[in-house]
Amino acid sequence: MFVYLPPGSMSVALMLQHGPMIRTWLRLFAKSLFARYWPAPDTTGYRPVTETIDPPARYLVSAYKTWCGIRHSDPAVIPPHLFCQWGLSPALRMFSQSPYNLAEVINQGVTMRINGPLPAGQRLRIRASLESIQETGGVTLVSVRITTGTVDEPELVVAILHSAFLKAGASQRAALSKSFKPAAKSWAFSGHWQARPDDGLKFALLTGDFNPIHWLDSAGRKSPFGRTVLQGLGMFARTYEQLAQQTEIREIEVRFQRPVPLPSGVLAVETSPAAEAGWQVVRLVDAGSRACMTGKFR
Repeated sequence: MFVYLPPGSMSVALMLQHGPMIRTWLRLFAKSLFARYWPAPDTTGYRPVTETIDPPARYLVSAYKTWCGIRHSDPAVIPPHLFCQWGLSPALRMFSQSPYNLAEVINQGVTMRINGPLPAGQRLRIRASLESIQETGGVTLVSVRITTGTVDEPELVVAILHSAFLKAGASQRAALSKSFKPAAKSWAFSGHWQARPDDGLKFALLTGDFNPIHWLDSAGRKSPFGRTVLQGLGMFARTYEQLAQQTEIREIEVRFQRPVPLPSGVLAVETSPAAEAGWQVVRLVDAGSRACMTGKFR
């Protein structure tokens, strides 16, 4: 059994690392309960949120690396995909200026560009801003840009979260992303991983993404998925690290096609040449060869 979180004290210590995110979730919960009385949002413009924060604790970074399956790593460097630990709170606060219900957002995928390593132990400069917003049919497509760096190098990691909001009566299928197409039909095996029953809770404790559909059985059963599923960014992080064991990644873009159930069977990471020079296509497939995530990287 894969266990790395000691009971009690470590879980509490990890929770204390997510104060801003927990407060943001509580605000969203209160807004959903009292929507009728909540002040109307100011939609005249989506003002960026910029802040300088202390770096995540070393014990959190170490536990996160273990969860992601990072075998050998530089203790002076923070994994780039850990941006979800500090970046989601300012992103949600920036987008709270919108009229949409953030509790009902559907995560479509993420784009990430690594311009340099994130140094551990240094204060981080964070900026969340609106990248794009588009109405298409019964779906509103939204992309939020999160940049992370230091005061001297503010854009070491640039991530763009792609999300969708459904209008009343729209099918959730309309929000599914289109798959990336490889230049050839042959796929090469590039690694594998497996989600365990408590991985949703572990990822929540490590990142602050406490949406209950990922760790609370009753909430999962009432969700559109009918059960608990792994966070999309957790699926992204695990797959990224399988690729990073074989090659250096400067840029990656993925779309979520179907959720990873908790627990899951063995999930295979497969790659193939892309039509664009210098790129490879990647997909994460289950035992039935159904794609959970597709994308490209270089």
